[in-house]
Amino acid sequence: MAASTRLRVKDVGGMNFGSGTILESRVGRTLILTCGHIFRQLGEDGIVEVDVFISGQKPVTYVGKVITFDLETDIGLVAIPTSQRIAAIPLASIDKPLQVGDSLVSIGCGGGDLPSRENVEVTAINKYTGAANIECTGLPVQGRSGGGLFHNKELVGVCIAADPKDHRGVFTALGPVYEILEKVGFGHLLPVGRPAEAPVVATAAADVPAPTMPAAPPMFAESGALPGEVDLGSAIAEAEFANGTSGNSPGNGANDLQQVLGQAPDSEVICIVRPKNPQIPSRVVIIHEASPKLISYLLDSVGNLPANPGSMNDLFSRSSGLVPTTAVESSAPSPFATNSFAASPFSPVETLPASTARPLRPTSPR
Repeated sequence: MAASTRLRVKDVGGMNFGSGTILESRVGRTLILTCGHIFRQLGEDGIVEVDVFISGQKPVTYVGKVITFDLETDIGLVAIPTSQRIAAIPLASIDKPLQVGDSLVSIGCGGGDLPSRENVEVTAINKYTGAANIECTGLPVQGRSGGGLFHNKELVGVCIAADPKDHRGVFTALGPVYEILEKVGFGHLLPVGRPAEAPVVATAAADVPAPTMPAAPPMFAESGALPGEVDLGSAIAEAEFANGTSGNSPGNGANDLQQVLGQAPDSEVICIVRPKNPQIPSRVVIIHEASPKLISYLLDSVGNLPANPGSMNDLFSRSSGLVPTTAVESSAPSPFATNSFAASPFSPVETLPASTARPLRPTSPR
């Protein structure tokens, strides 16, 4: 359960609880898959807090950045600025469809508590209208929305709803997850060898149209980086390969770095302060508006500084492979605080009237 997280969304409606699963983690950024409906009232002043559980220790709380969410498929993605790698879970292959009767594991934070495991069984595939879905035994309680559904230690679904009539849980299947990851530039997380026209967990009924996804915002690069983000080491390595040079050679470090820093203006500089003492944790420092002089210092520190550093637009970076934190008011907790919050009362379960042919997917409680 190390890859499972607890979410708190503070919006105009109050505080809402949810769960999530870590799909990828590296120093500076950890990507979390969750449901979409917990963000439906999130405004500019809203805050998303994510609790990460590392080796059974007290949860570490981060302020998350919502990358995207879709209410039709009920999928959301959140990034947090972690200072170390955290356990992540791989996605299952879409060409290995689940079958009714398969034994699975559901993990979530019911009632805002610590993550808990439930053994469930597949009872139906694509029973409900809308995006591809999986129905399982058991009735998820509030707070488990966004939690992962697992088969053989791989993620196969996301908890989105509860059907109190039949005492069942409803999960979005892999198809919509694959689509949203590809659309926002995280296609590298998909299993290798995915068929071009693979079925979505199981073949859906012919009368149900495939779920449509909104176009990805242009700010997301195909490389899998967040807005204004690039893997600095990879970019320098590519420049060295193209020029037949080495970053350790005298005189060329500044040229390589300047090539990387000159790709996009108005970005942020993100640094990792890593003490030599392994007992002292690393910290992430974000400089939102770096001055031209600071950029010059960066260039000068790795080689010969060009005579004319150029304008801010020429030198400013796309920032290294780290995600910036969301801007929050001073009253918001630090991204590195270790706090716990009491669970607030939840609203009753919301359900929609069922169709005679294919029942509507019940709406998850927030």
